[in-house]
Amino acid sequence: MRKAAIVVSNTLSFTIGAAVFTFLLQQVVFLAFVISVGPRVLDTPPVWLARLGGGPMPLWWVVPIAVGGFVLVASLDPRRADTWSLRTALAPIPVIGALAVVTLAYRLMGLMPGVVAVVLYIRYVRGRGRLAPLAYMTVTLVLVSVLPIDVTLQNVPGPPRIVPAVSGLPSGEMMDMVERGDAVMVGGCVARFLEPSLMIVS
Repeated sequence: MRKAAIVVSNTLSFTIGAAVFTFLLQQVVFLAFVISVGPRVLDTPPVWLARLGGGPMPLWWVVPIAVGGFVLVASLDPRRADTWSLRTALAPIPVIGALAVVTLAYRLMGLMPGVVAVVLYIRYVRGRGRLAPLAYMTVTLVLVSVLPIDVTLQNVPGPPRIVPAVSGLPSGEMMDMVERGDAVMVGGCVARFLEPSLMIVS
C-alpha cells in the first residue's frame, strides 16, 4: 500500500509540476523576448513560440506526459525503490516557486539568480550541496524581482541611461516616447506581471 502511494504521489506530482513549469516557462520566454531582447514596441509573440503550442500534440502536453511516464517507470523499478519516497513527491514545489517568482515579477536581472537557485536546489536535494548558498541565492532572487528597475537589451536610440518603463493602452504620446528612446514599453493593456518602473538601456 505504501509503495503504491509513493508511485502515485510522485507520478502525479512530477506530471503536474512539469505542466505548470512548462506553462510558466512559456510566459518567461514571451516576456524575455518582448521586454529584454525583442522589439521596442510591443507586438505579437515570437512565431516559433506560437508554433510550439499548436498542432495536434502541443509541447505543453508532451513535456508533462514524458516526465510523468519517466517517473512512473523509474518509481516502479525495484532497483531504485530506495530513491523514491513521499518526500520526493514534494521536490518539484521549490522549482515551480522559483519560476513563479520570475514569471510574476519578471526581471532580466532575476533570470540568472533564478537559474542558479534551481541548480543549487537540485544539488542540495541530491545531497551534493549546502543549504546556505541556496538560501542566499533565493533571497537574492526575491530581492532582485521586486526592484523597481531592470535592464533591457533592446536597441534603444541614444546613449546608455535610465528611462521610464511604460505600459497600458498605448497613446500617441507614449508611442512617440518609445520611438524616440525616451521610454521602454514593458506591457500592453493588461499587466502580465509586476512591472518595473524604470529601465536601464544601452
